[in-house]
Amino acid sequence: MAKPKKRKLHKNVLVAYAKLARAGEALCRQAAASEEAIRSGGGFVYFMRGSGKEMPPASSRFLIDHRPRRG
Repeated sequence: MAKPKKRKLHKNVLVAYAKLARAGEALCRQAAASEEAIRSGGGFVYFMRGSGKEMPPASSRFLIDHRPRRG
């Protein structure tokens, strides 16, 4: 049986993930009505749980939408 091809991630997604992993933080999102939140983040703003630092909306949205499921 053929192996499935590994999907390459965009550099911005890798950078956002590395930033979270290095800081030992969790990624959070909050609903927002700002223009940038609607355009880039699907109606959400993204931030690190512990420090509250803002995260890039497109990369963060990808990370949350494609996170591995438990169970």
